[in-house]
Amino acid sequence: MIPEHAAALAELETLPLPWDDESFREGVMRVGGFSRFGLDILRRYPEAVRERWSDGAFLTPTVPSLDPDPTDDATLLRTLRVARHVGMLEILWRDVMGISDVVSTIREVTELADRLSRTALAQARAPLERFGSPRDRSGRPLDLIVFGLGKLGGFELNYSSDVDLVYAFAEAGETDGRKSIANEDYFRRLGTQLTRLLTHATEDGFCYRVDLRLRPYGTAGRVALSAAAMEHYFEREGRSWERYAWIKARPIAGDLAGGDSILETLRPFVYRRYLDYGAFDSLRDMKAMIRAEVERKGFTDHIKLGRGGIREIEFFAQAFQLIRGGREPALRTRSLLGALSALAERGEISAETCQQLTDAYCFLRRLENRFQQVADEQTHRPPDDPALRDAIASSLGADGWTALAMAWEAHRALVAECFETVFAPENGEAIPRIDRWVAAWRTGGGWPERWSEPIERFRASSTVRTLETRGRRRLDRLMPLLLEAVDQVDDARQDDALERCLGVVSAVARRSTYLAMLTEKPDLLSHLVAICARSHWITDLLSRHPLMLDELIDHRSTGESAAAHLERRLETAEGDLEQEMEILREVRDSRAIRLAERFLAGDCTAEAVSLGLAETTDALLDAIYRLAWRDLAAKHGAPAPEFGGLAIVGYGTLGGRELSFDSDLDIVFLYGDDIPATAMTDGDRPVAVSVFFTRLCQRILHLLTTQTASGKLYEVDTRLRPNGRSGLLVSSLSAFRSYQEEKAWTWELQALSRARFVAGDGAIGESFEAIRAAMLQLPRDPGQLGTDVVEMRQKMRRARPAGDASGFDLKHGQGARIDLEFLTQFARLRWSAEDPAIMNATGTLGALRALQDARRLDAEVAAGLIGAYLAYRTHTLEQALDGRDAVAGADAFQAERSVVLEAWARWLGERAE
Repeated sequence: MIPEHAAALAELETLPLPWDDESFREGVMRVGGFSRFGLDILRRYPEAVRERWSDGAFLTPTVPSLDPDPTDDATLLRTLRVARHVGMLEILWRDVMGISDVVSTIREVTELADRLSRTALAQARAPLERFGSPRDRSGRPLDLIVFGLGKLGGFELNYSSDVDLVYAFAEAGETDGRKSIANEDYFRRLGTQLTRLLTHATEDGFCYRVDLRLRPYGTAGRVALSAAAMEHYFEREGRSWERYAWIKARPIAGDLAGGDSILETLRPFVYRRYLDYGAFDSLRDMKAMIRAEVERKGFTDHIKLGRGGIREIEFFAQAFQLIRGGREPALRTRSLLGALSALAERGEISAETCQQLTDAYCFLRRLENRFQQVADEQTHRPPDDPALRDAIASSLGADGWTALAMAWEAHRALVAECFETVFAPENGEAIPRIDRWVAAWRTGGGWPERWSEPIERFRASSTVRTLETRGRRRLDRLMPLLLEAVDQVDDARQDDALERCLGVVSAVARRSTYLAMLTEKPDLLSHLVAICARSHWITDLLSRHPLMLDELIDHRSTGESAAAHLERRLETAEGDLEQEMEILREVRDSRAIRLAERFLAGDCTAEAVSLGLAETTDALLDAIYRLAWRDLAAKHGAPAPEFGGLAIVGYGTLGGRELSFDSDLDIVFLYGDDIPATAMTDGDRPVAVSVFFTRLCQRILHLLTTQTASGKLYEVDTRLRPNGRSGLLVSSLSAFRSYQEEKAWTWELQALSRARFVAGDGAIGESFEAIRAAMLQLPRDPGQLGTDVVEMRQKMRRARPAGDASGFDLKHGQGARIDLEFLTQFARLRWSAEDPAIMNATGTLGALRALQDARRLDAEVAAGLIGAYLAYRTHTLEQALDGRDAVAGADAFQAERSVVLEAWARWLGERAE
């Protein structure tokens, strides 16, 4: 044992401590082996230690009773300080004895700071009683909001931390005392008094070093700001580093609910809705300044700020939190270890990296605590005394300081490697040389002549000319990389790639974090250029909705069902309908982009694209149904459960799961039978159940078609309902059945053959499917059926304007896609009674396969028709993605057209004219 500690221990033997308890003696020896602070507290406050020991507080955390007299300032200050010192000794004791792990230790240190801050605040009001109570405009009493930031906010205080506090209050106003003052003045005085109670040095020392510099405007700012002033500051003047500080913010004392409300208003400042790669710039700059300071002062062994230190783990986690937290609620955690765990769960980092960083963090924090537990000093470096270093190592179970230092270095190396992986210098060696493009962009020349006009137009645009300094700097870094990536594209597509990429960059330039994202991610930039070269549709979508750039790198939804993806995203809206509507559109676009990417890369077929789009649409319709019901029920109450709900039935391409990227939705609404005219909803403002269902339909259509910042969700057509435009918007099942049995034309039955239940009430949906099956299985005269189908097809052709005779229309042309669809519709009506599997396939490809299985088509003909349909769909999608009409050369697809026309002639007795 260190000699001076041995002497101190000998002195303690004379004090009234519980020496008769062997476990107490053991603890004193373990604590005294390295901690002067622990020995000093035992010496100075033996009565308090004996009392707390008898209460069991040294072995199990318990809350001491603190109720000092606020009018006796000296006693108040002493009570707070003794409680702090003895409480810290208890935490130290449990740490050294292995009762608490490091996560529990830092949480207990934080909870002690919380309790003492709340106690101090309660006592700080006494000198201000003459002013009365501060009140808002409605006369309600107000209290100070005390925010804890940094490690205090995250329940991660180290053993001798400063506490970062920010003071606020809910609303301007005045106090109600005989001498009234403004709320701002009252809370300034209260905050100042609270700070004094915590920081003032007496013979017992101080409670905490309080740092108020994180408040708005820093040391130049007011001590306490109103909620409105806080919001105004962060909207207009909040700086990047303040976002990091407020990640961990939480109200620790006073008006906790008011603090939560302020944090909710600040959430958009901290967590952006888009993937904010601009955070890398700021974090990299902050780390560079810290590293320069460490090197200047020679703090290479600084456990917090040095290479591979605690700050690098914090920056690692915070970077992902700031980048993705706006879209991932699970990342909005104050806990660093919680953030690492959430990142691993979402695949942002591997489970191995998560565990390695967790282990390193726990090791470093425990060692940092040991450094500070020696003398209760805010140090982040090991002591110089070799004997004391060995004592610290022994307290941690290591075989001397050398062994402990080796373990420390191993963790540092791992942390540094993870940190550098994420914060590696921008591009640098990772991309082809771009010197010539740097010079070209700087001088305005040196690129291919054919590029000059679009680049000069871009450079002269108001968007580029009016960029702020940061945006201009980021654009200047990006453009050489972009030009190099375009130069790598096939010559035939370079011009399209350049024009389209410049359009995207122009659209995102004012939100310069996107410029940072493209600069930070060279693979993403190359990917964007390749997509722009091949797809006008994706480029246009990205230009109109730059938020979709996030989807090119955010692969969390890959492999996730559309319903799960949508549910995860809607959680972030927390019931805000405007946000929910934007999220619906974002999910639609993000999944469409992902399908388009895979299709262009050859990773999925045209059939898979259509099925994927249908899955997304089904999930969106189901979500919209639930949102519409929620909002309407909140206003009028809900129908009784026995009346059920609505079924949304999809017709056409939705019913057949044959959607394209710009498909309209053909839908019909149905509700159950036997709803009395007198049946009402159960709310405070009830309406008839039939009125509720009509309004529910209207609400669903509104959500589908309302124009928002992201455009409409879908164009919707409801004309396939019974009696078309003149019919009711929603029909009962019995009315729908009667119409189909008694009034439906053959073309309406053709449409019904492609229909399916999509969303809403499952029981109503099952009833619809039963009606559909019954109608398709009715016996029919094959000759009359064929005549009706042919006449309808001819009518459609006559209604279309004359096309370009030099091309082949892949949808409407002779032997094209609609002819194939009519063939399968005829087949469902003709043979469903004999082969129900034909009826069950609402899509064209499914019907063709069912017809082959039922031997209504031989294998060769079926293969030819299936091949034709897939060829048409593939070419149509390729054309659509490149912004072209679904038209091919006049001589194209001859084999496919022939097989369709031959099947038409075989079944319907005539060739299409």
